[in-house]
Amino acid sequence: MNKTLFFRAMLLALALCIVSGIDAVAAPKPTAKPKAVAVADQPKMQAALVSLKAAKEALDQATADKGGHRVKAMKSVNDAIKEVEAAIEFDRTHSGAMENKK
Repeated sequence: MNKTLFFRAMLLALALCIVSGIDAVAAPKPTAKPKAVAVADQPKMQAALVSLKAAKEALDQATADKGGHRVKAMKSVNDAIKEVEAAIEFDRTHSGAMENKK
């Protein structure tokens, strides 16, 4: 299997896992004490974060010449990682306020 086909298959699998909500990868084990953690520390968001970091690593290892698309994908993945991390932190610090709205 050539690298391009492997890369496309991996991205498709990643996208399907994220869209369907399948926990394809276990959430990372925290190394430090978490801050104010919500009742359930967002296992789907954690799984998405792990998947995005795996996609970033795969993009980093891919050959460079992709007509600029690899670089754009890397930026998009980095932006997505930041957004997921921000969403997790937001939920951790605002979960009480959100519960009151239900």
